Amino acid sequence: MNRQAGSAALALSVLFTAGCASMLPAAGCMAFVRGGQLCLLPPAQLPPLDGAHMVTIDHDGTQQTFIGQLHIDARVIRLAGSSLLGPGLFSVSYNGRTLQSEPAHGPQRADLLIIMLELVMARQRALQPALRGMRLTQTTAADGTRVRELFAGGRRVAHIEISTGPLRQATIRFDIPPAHLSVLMQPLAARP
Repeated sequence: MNRQAGSAALALSVLFTAGCASMLPAAGCMAFVRGGQLCLLPPAQLPPLDGAHMVTIDHDGTQQTFIGQLHIDARVIRLAGSSLLGPGLFSVSYNGRTLQSEPAHGPQRADLLIIMLELVMARQRALQPALRGMRLTQTTAADGTRVRELFAGGRRVAHIEISTGPLRQATIRFDIPPAHLSVLMQPLAARP
């Protein structure tokens, strides 16, 4: 594995373990933070999407970047990550029943990836009943940016900003303050 791919894999490991909680999740639900779970929504409850973003992870002042490609349709959510030089790092898919990731024993937590995608992309009305021990608020800033905040036990555990326009062209910022973690997703230019 080249140095850049190794660094990206380490960043993914940090990202996907930052949300770990010690509690056992209920059937069909995944732990997001201590005391909070999200029951995964079926892919049909997310908007259809095909897009690619440059993903930058900042954890305690260490920054890593990779390319994330996402496909969502009524049957499946697929996410693949690759280094900036092209080699694949991971892939995750969820069909509403089964969650799969490659490499099977890689550093990423596939459930946390799907949770983060659903927190960004699902309608608030669909998300709220899927939350256990958490509450989601959504406001719109003067410039049209959607701001979502997730609370557990009265404290803010996540802050999400989604720029205006279609999701495949949106700039998305996902902050998890208790973990000192920020994820910035910037759309890649559309290819002909």
